[in-house]
Amino acid sequence: MARKLIIAANWKMNKGPAETAGFIEAFLPSAQALAGECDIVIAPPFISIPSASALLADSP
Repeated sequence: MARKLIIAANWKMNKGPAETAGFIEAFLPSAQALAGECDIVIAPPFISIPSASALLADSP
């Protein structure tokens, strides 16, 4: 059995809430195209969790 691919994004403290939102908005179409093929993990900085959470609320 093949292992499922994992894609992870972790940018430490290099993006604030607005930059995090921009990254997620740009990345989301690609992530949705890969749905079911791999697991995607987003690990934003603590200060950006609210903006990331709002944009990813409807994603699996």
